[in-house]
Amino acid sequence: MKRFLPPAGHIIFWREIVSYFFPIKNLNKLNLGSATHLANSGTAALYRLFLSLKNNQEKNEVIIPSYTCPTVAAAIIKAGLKPVLCDISLEDFSLLENDVKAKSNSKTLAIVQVELFGILPDNSKLKEFSKNNNIYFVGDAAQSFGNYLVNSELLNYQKYDFLVFSTGRGKPINLLHGGGLIIVNKNALNVISEENKIPDVSIIEKIKIFINIFLYKFFFNPKLYNIPKSLPFLKLGETIFTLDITLERFNVQLDKMINAVVRRYPDIFENRLKHKKQYAKLLSKFSEYLLPIKIGDKNELIRFPVLFRKSEDRDIVLQKLNEIGIGATGLYPHPLNTQQGMEIYNFDQCRNATQIARQILTLPIHEYVKPRDYEMISGVFDLFLKRK
Repeated sequence: MKRFLPPAGHIIFWREIVSYFFPIKNLNKLNLGSATHLANSGTAALYRLFLSLKNNQEKNEVIIPSYTCPTVAAAIIKAGLKPVLCDISLEDFSLLENDVKAKSNSKTLAIVQVELFGILPDNSKLKEFSKNNNIYFVGDAAQSFGNYLVNSELLNYQKYDFLVFSTGRGKPINLLHGGGLIIVNKNALNVISEENKIPDVSIIEKIKIFINIFLYKFFFNPKLYNIPKSLPFLKLGETIFTLDITLERFNVQLDKMINAVVRRYPDIFENRLKHKKQYAKLLSKFSEYLLPIKIGDKNELIRFPVLFRKSEDRDIVLQKLNEIGIGATGLYPHPLNTQQGMEIYNFDQCRNATQIARQILTLPIHEYVKPRDYEMISGVFDLFLKRK
């Protein structure tokens, strides 16, 4: 069978899978303090946060990036609030300060900064603005959470009031279930709704989670990944907007597994740093075809972002990389204002977000990426960019 690199993830060991049947029920799994509230997904944790904030405020608008996962907007809408789309930087995909200020008003409840790919933006000015205007500042670390695991001081440095993370599929810790909310601002400790009102994960759902992890163990291997990739009903890599969000507790069967992954996470982190540096070096010779991105030096990435100057270059390179088995993606194919299912909300168009959706490409960063993959990637870039 043809070898095909999965777009994102990390290896799960058999001993970690077996531990599913021997949970230790340690509620402080991530060593991030008692202000950590776990849930069945990152989206559910975000939904819980906004339900709580809504109950404490009369404000109803939340500023979010126009280019991000649709589940961010879905959690806000499900909570009965209104998303307001803000444009983002072409350099690090963070919210544009001027656009945030232009779209803020007396109804603005919160600002959500999404740390796309694992890039950590400079939040100092946005934090000052949100504090001066009594606006909550929320960090979405679904793709960057590994950086906080390795360096917990980032919780204070990034200046958020709340930090939301995910341990779902393709995330820094990849358990195909779970997420959470960290209250960073100690003045907001009483904002979040009570834990005892949230139902447990059902037995049937726990069985499904184990089956998904078991199958993932097999099919994350590049020699087998083409099997699930070829099955359209799995919808791998598809971006879907839905308000079908269920808020449940974190599955305690994963307690021992998540502890095991956290213990070896420094090795995962170092591996991703190595790949990040290798990609940066490899792609530097194609700078005339690419827009510069501030990826940072010490932070890990879960995918390596490449922003082309021309959408047609992105399209041909993306096609050819997938033809040779490199799990490259275009990430989210649309900004939120044109995402299927969201047209009814009449969101404003954001120029940079539209450009990014057309010109972004991501390269896989995980243990199965080998030197020969770098050579093939370089060959595709060389053949289909420099030949013109």
